[in-house]
Amino acid sequence: MRRLESLPMWCVATPPAIVAILFALSGLAALVAGRPLIWPQTDLTLAEAVGLRDQGEAVRLIMSGADPNRRYAVRNVFREDETLAMSPLEAAVITREVYMMELVEDYGGVIDARNGAVLQCLARALDVEDVRQFVIERSREIPCDGVPLPWKP
Repeated sequence: MRRLESLPMWCVATPPAIVAILFALSGLAALVAGRPLIWPQTDLTLAEAVGLRDQGEAVRLIMSGADPNRRYAVRNVFREDETLAMSPLEAAVITREVYMMELVEDYGGVIDARNGAVLQCLARALDVEDVRQFVIERSREIPCDGVPLPWKP
């Protein structure tokens, strides 16, 4: 069995050197072209940030002017190869987390008669009673017959 000491030094030093060079080139590309080669930043919509439970990004987007009551494209968040159009409140219902509903509401998301039915029926379809009650408290209980849902569980 070969001992570690008998390995040529270049076998040990080459892989980290290649990684360092690649990251340096990626950093240079970010400075010159504005986009790194390795781990480029992905642009999230507000609904995607909410769907991913990324509270910091959701708040950043809202503070940068994103409307918490508008519909946005949601790409590959809830199912792979699926693009939907939904509001941040609808994405928050799908997360099954009341705190995400509260976050969107705290930053200007409005639950009213216009969207309450969809939110309520989506929560019912997902069998998330605490989220459904959160919506009912802010609108009113509505029958779900014929209410089109933005996402099918």
